[in-house]
Amino acid sequence: MEEQSTFDKIVRDLYDDERRDLLSRIEHAASVSNEPLAVEQEEKPATDADTAFKNLSFFQRFLIMIKSLFTGKESREIFEENLLNNIKKQITRIIPHSVDFRSSLFLEKMRHDLESLGNSARFFRKYIQPISDNNKEEFAAFLTWTECERVSMQLENETDPRQIAGSRGVRDEGELKEQMERRFREILNDFPKEEKQQIQRDYQALQVMNAFACFDFDTILARFISVGHHGGPACSFSDISKRMIELAEILKSTRTPPSKTALHALFLYSMQPAGQGNKEMEEELRNNFGKAEEALGGIRKFNREIPMAMIAKVLMNDYNYVVSGLNAGEDWFLLLKKYWSARLSKLYRNYTRELRSMNLETRIQTFLGGSKPPEIKYYHPSFYDNGPDIGHWRSLSFVAGFFRNVVLQKMSATLKILFINGEFYKSDNRIEYTDAFNTLNSLNEKIPLFEKRIHPEGEIGSAIAVLMMDTNTQPLAGKKAEVLMRKADAEALAIIDKVTGALQSITKILNGILYSDAGGKYDTIANLSYIGGKENEVLRKEWERCIAFAHEAFSILKDIRTLESSV
Repeated sequence: MEEQSTFDKIVRDLYDDERRDLLSRIEHAASVSNEPLAVEQEEKPATDADTAFKNLSFFQRFLIMIKSLFTGKESREIFEENLLNNIKKQITRIIPHSVDFRSSLFLEKMRHDLESLGNSARFFRKYIQPISDNNKEEFAAFLTWTECERVSMQLENETDPRQIAGSRGVRDEGELKEQMERRFREILNDFPKEEKQQIQRDYQALQVMNAFACFDFDTILARFISVGHHGGPACSFSDISKRMIELAEILKSTRTPPSKTALHALFLYSMQPAGQGNKEMEEELRNNFGKAEEALGGIRKFNREIPMAMIAKVLMNDYNYVVSGLNAGEDWFLLLKKYWSARLSKLYRNYTRELRSMNLETRIQTFLGGSKPPEIKYYHPSFYDNGPDIGHWRSLSFVAGFFRNVVLQKMSATLKILFINGEFYKSDNRIEYTDAFNTLNSLNEKIPLFEKRIHPEGEIGSAIAVLMMDTNTQPLAGKKAEVLMRKADAEALAIIDKVTGALQSITKILNGILYSDAGGKYDTIANLSYIGGKENEVLRKEWERCIAFAHEAFSILKDIRTLESSV
């Protein structure tokens, strides 16, 4: 059975009215501030060094000239150093115990602040994984369901192939797919603008939280070691300048915090509450909201107290350097489209496969005279509970039913007359017919022999049975059982392929006998006009029926194999 997606598990679990009311109360009561995580500061225009230098007073120029004489540096270089020194003085006034510009060191206080910020990141790291892993498209769909359930329900219900086929009477597969895709486009085109913008803001905020949560604080903190007269751990600017610039870019992008609804979606998706009791889920969610507010508060505190934009200018040795911030990241709406497009394709495939399977079952029962194909013991899903996939049970069951209901009852006696009395002109035709005739009749032995091997006391079945008892304790037991079942599949397929070949041979040989062209590969027989004696004409008609039976059996087997390969 196909495993249910995380999206389906959570959404199905949350359909319960009592649980939905509980979640709504938890979210409403949660105290998560929407206060910006960083104050947006107006960027000052870049300093034009030439213009600024020209605008210096005579006294300022004089001082720079004197310094130039003593240092041997150009006046322009000294002026630019002064611009950077002014920034350093501002930083020192704001965080005097965090930096030492004379020694180019970050001090213990900076380490403490970075460690506190890292603790905030550590909390989000546990929950933010859906933004960065292969489930991001599914999470975008779940975030949409959380923030705009109406649209999600439209996508769920109004693009469902069963509903379209049932309510609109659509039977053609091509038209069904076209209507599914058209309704999908209409729903997305009508997505409410305000809700769409809010979800995009939330998704971008979560993407920033992802970058923040994944930032490697440990490497920075490990660089702080005891240095000389400072007495506590310190770290040179050059050791962590690149990472500090990266951190500044992330923090600049953290202005807008994720909304309560976005955090709610993140927690629920990561928790996967299916199976949790209401009390247990409520306790975990309330705890998560409290820790989230604490972590977001830690980001606000760091942004408020540490002038990272100015520190970046010093680290880059560029008084005009501006921290760029992160790019906009992935578009939530595109991820939503990808998720639902893939989901609809899967729904369509499953539905059409199921429809074809049902039609094929009806066709098989009609062909077998109203009987269902027999279940091959221990080579059928009904004999296993969460067992290995069985590759060709449909085909082999049909072969068994075909042998029992058609070959034995409607074909064998007629084919046997040709086998015993047919006077073939071509020996190759005789050899091929003998092989095909024996193949069909040998099914009476081959299928029971296969059942014996797959039985829990048989060579393959006993090994599978032992492994199936160990699947809970031995992780590899299930895989080993699959390997053994593939061996059984190969044996089943050998029987099926042999029958398929026999059906083709019988069809061609009988066609050659009844309707041959002179000189063709399949010729008639010498005694065609009198074989069967008085029943010669009846016998020919029976051979025509055998052609029809063989042709239909071959066609059904081909369709079953196509179905099996698509599962």
